[in-house]
Amino acid sequence: MGVFGMEGVKDRLGDLSWIGITDQAWFEVEVPDPVFDAKGFVDAQVAHYLKESLPMVAIDNTNMTKEQRVLWFEYRKKLQEIYLQPGYPNDVYWPAKPE
Repeated sequence: MGVFGMEGVKDRLGDLSWIGITDQAWFEVEVPDPVFDAKGFVDAQVAHYLKESLPMVAIDNTNMTKEQRVLWFEYRKKLQEIYLQPGYPNDVYWPAKPE
């Protein structure tokens, strides 16, 4: 086994004198909840897509038909309601972006 093998790591952590640490002071580290991470990711994606689509529903956007504008408004509404989905934040249905 090489120096960096995982075998015996637990035993070696119990006695750190081999690296010059004789005080065995331990500290706790908080690990983020995976559900919180998923929520943060989904919320950031929603914010990104809403910002990205804002010009498509702008009043001064005259390059679209009324029907296209309605599709973009519906798309943005679905994005804003993602948190209402039963699987949120771990299982999210992303609406299709209008063409």
